[in-house]
Amino acid sequence: MKTIFQILLTLFFSVLLFSCQDKRNVVDIGTHPAEWTDKNSDKFHGKAVIEGGTESCQSCHGEDNLGGISGVSCMGAGCHIHYPHPAGFTEVSSDNFHGQYIKNTLAWDMLTCQSCHGEDYSREVNGTSCKTCHNGPEGPEECNTCHGSPSNIAPPRDLGKNISHTALGVGAHQIHVAETEVTRVMDCNRCHPEVLSFDDPNHIDDGIAEVIFDTLGTDGGRLTPTWDRNTGSCSETYCHGSFRFGSSGQIRGNSDPVIWTERKPSDPNAQCKFCHGLPPTGHIGQGSFNDPQSCNQCHGSVVNSNGEIANPSLHINRKENFN
Repeated sequence: MKTIFQILLTLFFSVLLFSCQDKRNVVDIGTHPAEWTDKNSDKFHGKAVIEGGTESCQSCHGEDNLGGISGVSCMGAGCHIHYPHPAGFTEVSSDNFHGQYIKNTLAWDMLTCQSCHGEDYSREVNGTSCKTCHNGPEGPEECNTCHGSPSNIAPPRDLGKNISHTALGVGAHQIHVAETEVTRVMDCNRCHPEVLSFDDPNHIDDGIAEVIFDTLGTDGGRLTPTWDRNTGSCSETYCHGSFRFGSSGQIRGNSDPVIWTERKPSDPNAQCKFCHGLPPTGHIGQGSFNDPQSCNQCHGSVVNSNGEIANPSLHINRKENFN
């Protein structure tokens, strides 16, 4: 009897031992449901982490998620290589600040962020949603997240956080899109390709904005204006003096390159002469009309008796406008 009991006891502990070993060998027997990697499944592991936190993962994969007792790293095989966030992710002065990290490490690939925070960035992970700070309708994809301000999306600030007009990314943006008094306010696609979304092919690529002039700058295709990034200048643009009027095209303005980072002159007369003489070359009355007030005599719908542009929409519009 004693022998039988010892045999049964040995069998019991053997079964118990092998059973425990099987449970610990998570690689062989698997501990996750089949849908664990299916983003469309209710059992997708991302949802489990959001609901229960990372602690349950760490019990097998280790506190650093690099393997632990499972021997399987959450960062292996191309998975979660950017999670968890590095130290300094929320510190503006850090090299790992998330704005710089997304730019320099992710090359603006926002899908990495969406994998945890959702397509609209509102999903909370460890109690934090991207929209806690980026609370505009588009979340982190709002234009003024990277450039411009809440008042308008054009610099300043540029992508390098510059605010001075002497920075190439800032330059004369505001003079064109907000502060202009001599013509109507322009939109971005006057000089840049139209952008319809954050991931538009015309948007983020090498971090340098393409300059492509529309029909105003080219005067309907008559001109071939150029932007020289090395000198920071525009040449042969209709807007800055390369116009032609009159029956034989004899009325013309200045065709000198315009430096993007220079301030406009403060003197009204100098502002006019920035693009054309008073009057423009080839205009009647050369020598007798030498100030903006004179323009009012024939172009009263555009210029008032004080020499001020009274109707900006009629100035620099590719048309001759008379009283």
